[in-house]
Amino acid sequence: MKNRINKWLFLWLSFFLSTSIFSQKAVDKDCISIVEGVLKTASSSSSIFLYEIALGVATKIDSSKIDAQGQFRFSFAPPKEAFYMLGLDGMGLRGRYMFYFKPGDGLNVEMDASSFVLIGKNTAENKALEQWHELILPLQLMSIYQSSATHADYFPVLESTLPKIEAFESTTSNEAFNKAFDLKRKADLTYFSVNLIMSPRRSYPQKEDFPDFYRKIDIQEMGKTSIFMDYPQGMVMLNMCEYVAMLLETENLTAEEKKMMGDPIASLDIKLNKIADPLTQGELVVRASQYLKSKDGFEDFLSKYERFLIHPRQKLRANKSLQALTSEVVEKAADFDFVDIDGKNISLASLRGKLVYIDIWATWCAPCIQQIPYMRDLEKKYHGKDIQFVSVSVDAVRDNQKWRNFIAKESLKGIQLFAGEKSDKFKSDYKVAGIPHFVLIGKDGQLIMNNAPRPSSPEILLMIEKAL
Repeated sequence: MKNRINKWLFLWLSFFLSTSIFSQKAVDKDCISIVEGVLKTASSSSSIFLYEIALGVATKIDSSKIDAQGQFRFSFAPPKEAFYMLGLDGMGLRGRYMFYFKPGDGLNVEMDASSFVLIGKNTAENKALEQWHELILPLQLMSIYQSSATHADYFPVLESTLPKIEAFESTTSNEAFNKAFDLKRKADLTYFSVNLIMSPRRSYPQKEDFPDFYRKIDIQEMGKTSIFMDYPQGMVMLNMCEYVAMLLETENLTAEEKKMMGDPIASLDIKLNKIADPLTQGELVVRASQYLKSKDGFEDFLSKYERFLIHPRQKLRANKSLQALTSEVVEKAADFDFVDIDGKNISLASLRGKLVYIDIWATWCAPCIQQIPYMRDLEKKYHGKDIQFVSVSVDAVRDNQKWRNFIAKESLKGIQLFAGEKSDKFKSDYKVAGIPHFVLIGKDGQLIMNNAPRPSSPEILLMIEKAL
């Protein structure tokens, strides 16, 4: 009797487990999304890719080979209901399109070099996306694909299309999609419009040429949402919107704040006060941290801003940047000998015994000139201390007088040197890839940091104080 009970118990458990496993497989199968399509244009790429969108960037999560007829097919299990991006390998939005997937949703699509159409069976969400794509396509083509198009072409189409765009509504039964789609449409229109004036064109609009649409771009309102995080070029879009706001003076910034906006570190507090979305705040912090040059500066930065890093990826990226920094460099600084504004030769060796902060610049360099007020502040702060501020011009030899005139006009202090014919060797010695370029050299002539923080960065104060 006991053996019979055990036998029936074993059979019942076996049936229960097999049924459970079968049900799990059925559920898993229902969660798989099948993507099928054809690429109707010649491409050097042999694969098409699927991207996940997070933290304002698109990351590859799957791919499919493209056969000789341009056909592709793959399956994936969407990690979550959201927008994903399908298209070729590359940068930006060129040849890549956003589609919406719930677990188990399929997609059938025909794509070419700059557009797509749905074919066969598709979801209501992606049909709504196709309707939007048809409406916004003329603006997208001019902004992303037609480099010959200028504001003179774009602005009239923008203004004539805006009433239709404003009237467009998503009426699917999926409220989660409708909400996300509202942000996607706003992001598309904003991105295409600001990209048009921020990308290389043969002509650019004057301030008075801009339609009111640009003046109504409200970064603070957008920053209350996840729009910058849910769009594949989200942080690029934010940067471009900030530039347009500065250009059109649509934000109430003080003169000091305007001066700070060109520096990612100095302007961080201004940006954080404007953006309320926590993930976007974290992204602003981690991206600003990439401009830090020293471990001391990075650790000081984290003491103030680490609380904003709430996403694991943001914490990981910040930690990698910190680990990549070196706290000190044991290397003798390359000597130089240049003529100063009074015709006197001054070498690095002659400054031995003082901390030396070098500004490598040129009169034609706008970012260099933006740093001059900050350099003045440093000179004033450390007046009478064992530090020498040295500015080395790498202007062309023929522009020597232009350099002299600029120094006189701006009443520049410190040691002003002209590298002249020695510019190339000097830039090679200090690995100058672009200007402005700053160098901090110790009292012993050892290189503390090449490509040191700019005068506008609070980080340089920490380094100077430590070295003094």
